[in-house]
Amino acid sequence: WSGGPLPAGLLALCCLDGNGLEQLVDTMIDRAKLAPATDRDELIAINARHQHCLRRAGEFLAAARESLARGDAPELTAVELRAALASIGEVTGAVDTEEVLGKIFSTFCIGK
Repeated sequence: WSGGPLPAGLLALCCLDGNGLEQLVDTMIDRAKLAPATDRDELIAINARHQHCLRRAGEFLAAARESLARGDAPELTAVELRAALASIGEVTGAVDTEEVLGKIFSTFCIGK
């Protein structure tokens, strides 16, 4: 961001050197603390499938972080980030058109 001070509520983060990552994590923790507490806080995901998707997303994010630390090509890190995003999308209901079409065509025999 080179347009002066960031607008309120936004954080700057550099994926190359990690500058701003600590502030992002601190902000996320602070905002999570504002959520109403329950005696079962660890059960955020609605069901086992959601828990699995979120766990998988965390693994992909960890792999992306390791990729950055190794200095891998950005394209390799992007693969891990896309996989993490797709895993989160499975929970939030994001729909990938190609995936939907693939599922449709894999289960139906379209005429001869």
